[in-house]
Amino acid sequence: MSYKYSDHRFYIDKDLILEKVSQEEIFEFAYGIKVELYKNICSPIRENDTRPKCYFEYYGDTLHFVDWGSNRVRSDCFNAVQDAFKISFYKSLLVINEYFDLGIGQATGLPTPKKNKPLSITREPKVVKNFNKIEVKTRKFNNTTDKSFWSNRYQISLKNLEEDNVFPIVWYKVFSKRMQEYVTIRPNTRSYAIYSREGDRFKIYTPDAKGRGKFVTNCVQNDIGSIDSLTYESENLVITKSYKDCRVLRNFGIESIWLQNEGMTPDDDILFPVIQKYNKVFIFFDNDQTGLNTSFNLAEHINRNFENKAFSITLPLELLKFGIKDPSDLIHRKGKEPLKHFLDTKNLLNN
Repeated sequence: MSYKYSDHRFYIDKDLILEKVSQEEIFEFAYGIKVELYKNICSPIRENDTRPKCYFEYYGDTLHFVDWGSNRVRSDCFNAVQDAFKISFYKSLLVINEYFDLGIGQATGLPTPKKNKPLSITREPKVVKNFNKIEVKTRKFNNTTDKSFWSNRYQISLKNLEEDNVFPIVWYKVFSKRMQEYVTIRPNTRSYAIYSREGDRFKIYTPDAKGRGKFVTNCVQNDIGSIDSLTYESENLVITKSYKDCRVLRNFGIESIWLQNEGMTPDDDILFPVIQKYNKVFIFFDNDQTGLNTSFNLAEHINRNFENKAFSITLPLELLKFGIKDPSDLIHRKGKEPLKHFLDTKNLLNN
């Protein structure tokens, strides 16, 4: 879209605009979509884009639209207006000023842009600083270390990861209670952010790390992983304790969700509305003593409220000597067929 008007220059800059309107509002005006952090979407302005690989993320205090298929990989809200309406940076400031009626400088005489239908916008109150917040800097998936971990080991594809809002990251920033300030952690190996649909919560997974630092999270027990993938069309639901296990099972066509860990059970008012839609619920935790105990306890808890609905299952104990505790271990070390056979014995396939 082009504009024909007399360009009467006056002082206007990004800071003046952002004092009056948020970055989210400007993006929503430019793209005509609601801003949701770390949700993979197709580009709203790139024609014939059918694969959802774009997303919004904050880098410091700046909101970016990340599009790995574009010449401009990271766009701020002003770039978005430039690209959406094919205008210069200065004209984008004028258009925003006019559209939101900000009253900066003199009237421009610009026509109100009509390219996208504007959304109804509700201004959110400012939130008190949250010391549980985690920030991440994402990067592009590669065909070396990322592929060797996810695809070669677990047969989890790039498309699977994109669907599940799993992102490779360069660094993450967390609040240090000891230092009483935010610190930036740059893992020296592959690291991933698994995004929760609730607010700005992540589970940071650095698979090659040992002990402390392998998992870092601000998620809570009520954050149920992969819940948005459920179709509620199967008779059975499987509850696992990790993203990897859940995705491995989902690739067999099994309805599955994952908890933050074996010891974190969601509140009943969060979990029960999900499981009541299934005839049977299988708790599939590790086959070590901790997994056996926690899966049995969760099944018992469910059965006290839904008679004979829940069942605790684990891989055979003899697999422990091969370092195999869970479904992702089994597919990694023994391949797809042994796991398929086990699932078939439990009548979990094609149900």
